[in-house]
Amino acid sequence: MDEQNIQHETQNDTSSMPQMDIVPMTHDTAQNMVNMKSWMTFIGIFSLIVGGLYSLMIVYAPFGIPLIFMGLKLTNAGKNFEALAASGNPIEFAKAISNLKSYFLISGILIIVSLGIVVIALIVLVIVLIVKGPQIFY
Repeated sequence: MDEQNIQHETQNDTSSMPQMDIVPMTHDTAQNMVNMKSWMTFIGIFSLIVGGLYSLMIVYAPFGIPLIFMGLKLTNAGKNFEALAASGNPIEFAKAISNLKSYFLISGILIIVSLGIVVIALIVLVIVLIVKGPQIFY
Protein backbone atom coordinates (compact mmCIF):
# COMPACT_ATOMS: atom_id res chain seq x y z
CA MET A 1 0.00 0.00 0.00
CA ASP A 2 1.21 3.44 -0.69
CA GLU A 3 1.30 6.22 1.87
CA GLN A 4 -1.81 7.96 0.51
CA ASN A 5 -4.00 4.89 0.97
CA ILE A 6 -2.72 4.34 4.51
CA GLN A 7 -3.50 7.94 5.48
CA HIS A 8 -6.97 7.70 3.93
CA GLU A 9 -7.76 4.48 5.83
CA THR A 10 -6.58 5.85 9.17
CA GLN A 11 -8.67 9.02 8.97
CA ASN A 12 -12.09 8.98 10.58
CA ASP A 13 -14.85 8.39 8.06
CA THR A 14 -17.53 10.96 8.85
CA SER A 15 -19.34 10.64 5.51
CA SER A 16 -21.94 8.31 7.03
CA MET A 17 -22.58 10.67 9.94
CA PRO A 18 -25.50 13.08 9.59
CA GLN A 19 -24.50 16.66 8.94
CA MET A 20 -26.48 19.20 10.93
CA ASP A 21 -26.45 22.72 9.60
CA ILE A 22 -29.20 24.01 11.88
CA VAL A 23 -30.94 22.83 15.00
CA PRO A 24 -34.71 22.63 14.46
CA MET A 25 -36.03 24.95 17.13
CA THR A 26 -39.65 25.00 18.18
CA HIS A 27 -41.01 26.82 21.20
CA ASP A 28 -41.33 23.50 23.06
CA THR A 29 -37.75 22.52 22.22
CA ALA A 30 -36.42 25.85 23.45
CA GLN A 31 -38.49 25.57 26.64
CA ASN A 32 -37.22 22.04 27.27
CA MET A 33 -33.64 23.27 26.89
CA VAL A 34 -34.23 26.05 29.41
CA ASN A 35 -35.81 23.53 31.83
CA MET A 36 -32.87 21.15 31.32
CA LYS A 37 -30.50 24.01 32.05
CA SER A 38 -32.14 24.53 35.45
CA TRP A 39 -31.81 20.89 36.44
CA MET A 40 -28.30 20.60 35.04
CA THR A 41 -27.26 23.65 37.04
CA PHE A 42 -28.84 22.28 40.22
CA ILE A 43 -27.23 18.84 39.89
CA GLY A 44 -23.94 20.38 38.72
CA ILE A 45 -23.72 22.71 41.71
CA PHE A 46 -24.68 19.87 44.06
CA SER A 47 -21.89 17.74 42.53
CA LEU A 48 -19.44 20.62 42.97
CA ILE A 49 -20.36 20.99 46.66
CA VAL A 50 -20.27 17.26 47.42
CA GLY A 51 -17.05 16.86 45.43
CA GLY A 52 -15.48 19.75 47.33
CA LEU A 53 -16.48 18.26 50.68
CA TYR A 54 -15.21 14.82 49.66
CA SER A 55 -11.94 16.35 48.48
CA LEU A 56 -11.34 17.81 51.95
CA MET A 57 -11.05 14.26 53.28
CA ILE A 58 -7.96 12.51 51.96
CA VAL A 59 -9.64 9.10 51.81
CA TYR A 60 -12.54 10.35 49.66
CA ALA A 61 -10.53 12.75 47.45
CA PRO A 62 -10.27 10.19 44.60
CA PHE A 63 -14.07 10.38 44.37
CA GLY A 64 -14.40 14.08 45.19
CA ILE A 65 -12.16 15.38 42.44
CA PRO A 66 -14.06 13.59 39.63
CA LEU A 67 -17.32 14.85 41.15
CA ILE A 68 -16.01 18.40 40.84
CA PHE A 69 -15.24 17.84 37.15
CA MET A 70 -18.67 16.24 36.65
CA GLY A 71 -20.32 19.28 38.22
CA LEU A 72 -18.37 21.64 35.96
CA LYS A 73 -19.22 19.66 32.83
CA LEU A 74 -22.91 19.46 33.68
CA THR A 75 -23.13 23.15 34.56
CA ASN A 76 -21.37 24.05 31.30
CA ALA A 77 -23.71 21.80 29.31
CA GLY A 78 -26.66 23.62 30.87
CA LYS A 79 -25.21 26.96 29.84
CA ASN A 80 -24.67 25.64 26.31
CA PHE A 81 -28.28 24.45 26.08
CA GLU A 82 -29.50 27.82 27.32
CA ALA A 83 -27.40 29.59 24.66
CA LEU A 84 -28.68 27.14 22.05
CA ALA A 85 -32.28 27.87 23.02
CA ALA A 86 -31.63 31.60 22.70
CA SER A 87 -29.62 31.58 19.46
CA GLY A 88 -30.15 28.25 17.69
CA ASN A 89 -26.40 28.17 17.07
CA PRO A 90 -25.38 24.55 16.27
CA ILE A 91 -21.94 25.17 17.79
CA GLU A 92 -23.63 25.47 21.20
CA PHE A 93 -25.31 22.13 20.58
CA ALA A 94 -21.95 20.52 19.82
CA LYS A 95 -20.45 22.02 22.98
CA ALA A 96 -23.39 20.80 25.09
CA ILE A 97 -23.11 17.27 23.72
CA SER A 98 -19.35 17.28 24.30
CA ASN A 99 -19.84 18.38 27.93
CA LEU A 100 -22.53 15.72 28.46
CA LYS A 101 -20.25 13.08 26.93
CA SER A 102 -17.50 13.99 29.40
CA TYR A 103 -20.00 14.00 32.29
CA PHE A 104 -21.26 10.50 31.45
CA LEU A 105 -17.74 9.19 30.85
CA ILE A 106 -16.57 10.33 34.30
CA SER A 107 -19.78 9.05 35.85
CA GLY A 108 -19.36 5.64 34.22
CA ILE A 109 -15.75 5.37 35.37
CA LEU A 110 -16.79 6.23 38.94
CA ILE A 111 -19.52 3.58 38.82
CA ILE A 112 -17.10 0.92 37.56
CA VAL A 113 -14.52 1.81 40.22
CA SER A 114 -17.21 1.80 42.92
CA LEU A 115 -18.44 -1.62 41.83
CA GLY A 116 -14.87 -2.90 41.88
CA ILE A 117 -14.41 -1.63 45.44
CA VAL A 118 -17.67 -3.29 46.52
CA VAL A 119 -16.62 -6.61 44.96
CA ILE A 120 -13.22 -6.45 46.68
CA ALA A 121 -14.87 -5.58 50.01
CA LEU A 122 -17.26 -8.53 49.69
CA ILE A 123 -14.38 -10.89 48.88
CA VAL A 124 -12.47 -9.65 51.94
CA LEU A 125 -15.60 -10.09 54.08
CA VAL A 126 -16.08 -13.67 52.88
CA ILE A 127 -12.41 -14.48 53.52
CA VAL A 128 -12.59 -13.00 57.04
CA LEU A 129 -15.77 -14.96 57.77
CA ILE A 130 -14.17 -18.17 56.54
CA VAL A 131 -10.98 -17.62 58.57
CA LYS A 132 -12.50 -16.21 61.78
CA GLY A 133 -15.94 -17.79 61.62
CA PRO A 134 -19.18 -16.21 62.79
CA GLN A 135 -17.71 -15.33 66.22
CA ILE A 136 -16.29 -12.18 64.64
CA PHE A 137 -19.73 -10.58 65.15
CA TYR A 138 -19.76 -11.25 68.89
